[in-house]
Amino acid sequence: MGRLVLAPEHRSDVDALRHCLHLALQYACTHRQVDDLYASCTHVLGRLYRRFGFNAFAKDVPLSGTEKRYTLICGGSTGVAASLSGRNDTNRPQ
Repeated sequence: MGRLVLAPEHRSDVDALRHCLHLALQYACTHRQVDDLYASCTHVLGRLYRRFGFNAFAKDVPLSGTEKRYTLICGGSTGVAASLSGRNDTNRPQ
């Protein structure tokens, strides 16, 4: 997946983010075998993505040539899909 871009009025809507991620993962899993998901994000968004079954595995990763620092996250597709659909009982790191 690439970037997710939401209009400013929807950026604080966690359910909108959940819905978009759910649709993207559902599409990907329909067309390919998806075992694990990896992403880079800001530290604040890394905390948000924990709600969806992701875990940080590297923090304060510098972007070469800039002052920006990112968090690297990963999650098993099964756990992330369960979390996005509200089935948190299977939301375990894989």
